[in-house]
Amino acid sequence: MKFAICDDNFQYRKQLKEYFDETEANNLECETFNSGEDLIFAYEKNHAAFDAIFLDMEMEKINGIETANIIRSFDKHVIIVFITSHTKYMQKSFECEPFRFLVKPVDFEDIKKVTNEVVKKLSQNRTTFVFTENRDTIRLFCDDIIYFECQLHKVLIHTKDNTYKISGTISGIYNNIDRSNFFKIHSSYIVNLSFVKTIKGNNIELYDCEKTLPVSRSNKKALLSALFNLKERKYLI
Repeated sequence: MKFAICDDNFQYRKQLKEYFDETEANNLECETFNSGEDLIFAYEKNHAAFDAIFLDMEMEKINGIETANIIRSFDKHVIIVFITSHTKYMQKSFECEPFRFLVKPVDFEDIKKVTNEVVKKLSQNRTTFVFTENRDTIRLFCDDIIYFECQLHKVLIHTKDNTYKISGTISGIYNNIDRSNFFKIHSSYIVNLSFVKTIKGNNIELYDCEKTLPVSRSNKKALLSALFNLKERKYLI
């Protein structure tokens, strides 16, 4: 998980970072920002992608609510937790769909409780795949991805409604995606197991896709096993 802390007060940023370091959440990374402008810049120029943002509401220049509204234009799914000294501002923030509010001074138990709630929400949500295309950060739900295809040193991401092109390799994608739902059938293809319709010889047909994809002979047996495991998980057979 990757969290962002955005607060124009150094002591508050430092204290929150220390609290997160003390939580029991596994694989939690934190990045700090001293203004809304810096956080927005990270999204615009550096293609930042966070699972949750802990955002001070009363910052100078661009306040927390304005920052959150701009962030929402880049990422509709990121969890936003507002931190405020004045509860009167809460009503104005509902448009950007905050997850929780924390009232200063925030203590460790507050952070621990909200972090656990964020982790729980993330575990319940559909998993996502985040990438950049033409300088834009895009977050797709994994269960909307039909397959990945290697083509001329690029990777094409095929969904029912669109195709995206990104830099990378099939092996790099496969090393960073949930293998319980995706399978590398060939050196050039990774498929979403939920979309596999039929296996005919050394080829497969997919739902919502007219293209037939090749399956390497060495991968066919493992593919059948992966499909059975997926069916077992979904239907408890």
